[in-house]
Amino acid sequence: MENETGINKVFDVKLQPLYFDADVELENTTTGFVSKKTADGEKDVVPSKRIVGFVQLAPKGLPLNEDALKRLVLRQGTIGGPLDCEVDLAASSQKMRISRFDFSNSFASDGFGPTFAVAGRGNVLLPKDGSWSMVKHERSTGDVSPVPTDLSIPVIREGKIVKDIANDSVKVEEPVGGALTRIAEPTELLRQPIDTTLNYGFLQSTDTQKALFLTPSFKKDDKKLLSKTPPLFVDAFRIVNSKGIFPNIGDAENFVNETVGEAILMKKNGVFPFNTSSLQDLGQDVFELMDIQDTIDSVKQQGLQLLHNPEELFDLPTEFELIDVGDGNFRIYIEYAKTDDDGNVEDPGSLEFDIDSVAKSWKSKMNNIGLVIDLAGIERLMTIRGNWDSKNGEEATYPEPELKFSPELQPLVDLLEILQSLQSGDYGAAIGKGLKLAMSNKAGSWEYKFEASKEIPVLRFPVPDAVYNDPNTPFKLECGLTLGAYFNAALKVTTDANELLPSTGGFLGFYARLSVMCVSVSAATIYAIGQANVDIAADTKIGPSLKMKFGFGAQIVIGLPVAGNVSVLFVVGAEIFIATGIFEVSAFMLFEGHAEILGGIVAITIRIEAKGTYTKKAIGEGSRTDLECQVTFGLDISIAFIINISFSESWSEQRQIA
Repeated sequence: MENETGINKVFDVKLQPLYFDADVELENTTTGFVSKKTADGEKDVVPSKRIVGFVQLAPKGLPLNEDALKRLVLRQGTIGGPLDCEVDLAASSQKMRISRFDFSNSFASDGFGPTFAVAGRGNVLLPKDGSWSMVKHERSTGDVSPVPTDLSIPVIREGKIVKDIANDSVKVEEPVGGALTRIAEPTELLRQPIDTTLNYGFLQSTDTQKALFLTPSFKKDDKKLLSKTPPLFVDAFRIVNSKGIFPNIGDAENFVNETVGEAILMKKNGVFPFNTSSLQDLGQDVFELMDIQDTIDSVKQQGLQLLHNPEELFDLPTEFELIDVGDGNFRIYIEYAKTDDDGNVEDPGSLEFDIDSVAKSWKSKMNNIGLVIDLAGIERLMTIRGNWDSKNGEEATYPEPELKFSPELQPLVDLLEILQSLQSGDYGAAIGKGLKLAMSNKAGSWEYKFEASKEIPVLRFPVPDAVYNDPNTPFKLECGLTLGAYFNAALKVTTDANELLPSTGGFLGFYARLSVMCVSVSAATIYAIGQANVDIAADTKIGPSLKMKFGFGAQIVIGLPVAGNVSVLFVVGAEIFIATGIFEVSAFMLFEGHAEILGGIVAITIRIEAKGTYTKKAIGEGSRTDLECQVTFGLDISIAFIINISFSESWSEQRQIA
């Protein structure tokens, strides 16, 4: 410390901590206050008990300087006391429940010099429509995470408090209306953002999208939500690709591009469709994002309405990469536009987005959104394109999505659809509805799932079944196709780290069985059987994978006058599975007996399969080898399409051999 002569001298400082009760004067209190008469007239004050304070015992006559006061706060932590009231922040209609006030260290505008700040802390009242929550953004990492319910949010405003010695009172030197009331940490009162800056924001979550309103601020008597950061939007795909409640947004200050981190900047025709306020946030312009109301249908509740022309659509970026493994061998990405076969944009995508808590509504609709899969060197293997609609009061919908295959795959799909059209029934409609979409992204859950698949089930030729099962049929063919993509990210309380790893993948599988007549004697025929299953896939957990299954055998089919058709099938084969760090080879033997009575009214199938598997897995820098034996017995009985009995039992034994 420095004495009266200006000479630096070290003094021993002695402070006695104590608790005291006092009345705290706050602006715009709406509940929890009492009116008291003071020398300056009647004022609304909030009583507070057990406020932490210090009495200086030494040195006498020398108040603490800035450095000593700073060290006191560092040792003690924040200094303050409890409150219990509700305030209207800057008379903007935005309500906040204040639970505490405290005094803490801060920084001058140069980012180094010491200064001090008093902050009110509590919970911001949010609208009831949609799912609103408070989040925090770590500027050093770009991560966004929820604010714990037991953590109070700070509210600050620039303004120097000075003592009026003549009137024995204190006053604010700068006018209150000339500074923004901000939801921010006290350390950010005057300095520009740095790596350690912690921002806060309002997050609205719905079934298929999220919108983040970061760095909220308020102007005195202006019923608007202001922010120096434009709104950030993420769709279901970007949410699924994220490990947190909201994707990484970097330092949240790069407004030149279409995106900030992995979030979409809400622009229209390349510019922000929001007016700027007359005040600034530390020298930076702030946008007027939302109207604020606190009375909706004569009921007191917080209401927010996005300030923009809802008839104009927001821009969307061109692409978003979900996964790219092996230099394009496996890639899944989103196209925010309608494109031709070569990927050239024909019609750009757009976002229809609005929030209106006053009318108790919100909506989010994206046009021309395509999910594209490249797999095993085949570009645009499958493209799922459509509009993704969501609004309050209704389930999220994906009306009439369009499925398009690559030129390499389309002939195979056409062939299978021709075979299916030969079957009985309205199979044309079945093909049209063959694309299955499923998505889970509930606003109150941290579990996001998406699956899109196209499946053409096992087809048989010739048709109908009576001809296929006839013992005199010389040629039989079975085939099927399945392909699709999936995402799965579950963030939950668990001790298994693998359950927290998000998985993303794509797959393509083909099955075929060919039966050729070898010997036919009257009502009995022996067929040569060949069967093949080929599945190629890729996953973020295990990487690209290949699974092949080949089998060869014989089948004898006998047609009996009363019993119908009886068949016995015997197949032996091999199965191979290859992925990163995994190699499996299996040998199997299959026996299957099938009998139909009275033209198929009663059908019985018995299946016995024996399988041996050799597995080698790389674990860290080592490896292990396992041998497994498995036997499966299955029984299916069907009587007149009314009674169906299905039974399956498996036995397996596994040993580590190396």
